[in-house]
Amino acid sequence: MAKSSNEVRIEFLLKNKTLAMTVKMHLALFSLAKTFLQSYQRNWRNLSARILLESDFFNMFIIHQSHNLGK
Repeated sequence: MAKSSNEVRIEFLLKNKTLAMTVKMHLALFSLAKTFLQSYQRNWRNLSARILLESDFFNMFIIHQSHNLGK
């Protein structure tokens, strides 16, 4: 039995809707992964900068103290 044009149209719309939903889910997952990656990179940069600043401060403090001890 041949399908009516309405049945064919409905099947076509359902397939396209499923495809569109799949694409949207992939885009949402990609967006979420991108957000996590950017957050991780930002946190790593902040931590790295903080470590460098604190180590420079610590080194300057130790050098200053060692010069004062020699006097």
